[in-house]
Amino acid sequence: MTVDLILPKLAEIEREVANPFLPGDFTFAYDAAPFSIQQTPSWVNLPGPASYDMSGGGEDELGIEVIETRIYNCTIYVIPAGEGAEGEAFAKCEPFFSLARSVFLAHPSLKLTAGIVSLNPLGDDGTKGNLDYAGQIYYGIPFRVQVIARTRDLYATNE
Repeated sequence: MTVDLILPKLAEIEREVANPFLPGDFTFAYDAAPFSIQQTPSWVNLPGPASYDMSGGGEDELGIEVIETRIYNCTIYVIPAGEGAEGEAFAKCEPFFSLARSVFLAHPSLKLTAGIVSLNPLGDDGTKGNLDYAGQIYYGIPFRVQVIARTRDLYATNE
């Protein structure tokens, strides 16, 4: 399972997070990292470090089964710095802790995506008031999500 297939699935899940400030509305999530954030609250997902385990699967002359465990940095950008009344920015972030956690927990198999072993929410980094994206500072919350995927990698040929 490749990163370019997992990022849109993460965005699909994040679009289920309710926007607590507009009843009946949901957060926006980008399928791939945008050049700039056009609306808030919005999710941007970036792949982080990974580990590969080739010990548990089959192997033949063409390839090997690999278990990839990758951490994804899923950040919700809630409000641009300087908007709203004093203290409002941090208060707008607070509801997203439980809303996002509940949605991530509801999708342990990443929307039944083939090859996914599990999706595990690992935690968050708390409310940040210094999230820089494309030169704009935002208030928001970085979440860490672990995705474990099973794939079959073909061996490269040197021909």
